[in-house]
Amino acid sequence: TVNLHPSLLPRWRGASPVQRCLQAGDKETGITILYTVAKMDAGPIIVQEKISLDGSETSPQLLDQLFKWGADLLVDQVMPKLLSEEVTMESAQVQDESLVEKAPLITKEEGKLWPHNETALQMRDKVRGFAGWPGTTLPVACSGSKAPLEGIRIRVADAEVV
Repeated sequence: TVNLHPSLLPRWRGASPVQRCLQAGDKETGITILYTVAKMDAGPIIVQEKISLDGSETSPQLLDQLFKWGADLLVDQVMPKLLSEEVTMESAQVQDESLVEKAPLITKEEGKLWPHNETALQMRDKVRGFAGWPGTTLPVACSGSKAPLEGIRIRVADAEVV
């Protein structure tokens, strides 16, 4: 069994590789096609292809691009090698466990932007990575009255550092 994974394993092993890649501000990502083993995303690598990121990508757009590209790669290059036994589990490249970076499932709480604790670049990258779900929000508190302070959340759909 093989797996098409949207990251350059062993970096971003887990449930949210594209989102974590964008959140981290990575300058490149790619597709990894690997054999499936019991441990998540840890099998030997059959092939990897890289692409550069320019800082404008969002997770829904990049996920779509990577899976389309990966499916073509799987059908055109990998399947013929697997069927001819040119590539086997034993001949595939073992992942370097010292380079593993986890990509845990994103929570809704992570979508909050905190201007006092995050740089403009970190917030931009979070908006890119969390586009779609969970999205990003900016909590704003309005004051100036004697009424109790009530906060509102503003949804942030796009961001650019100027």
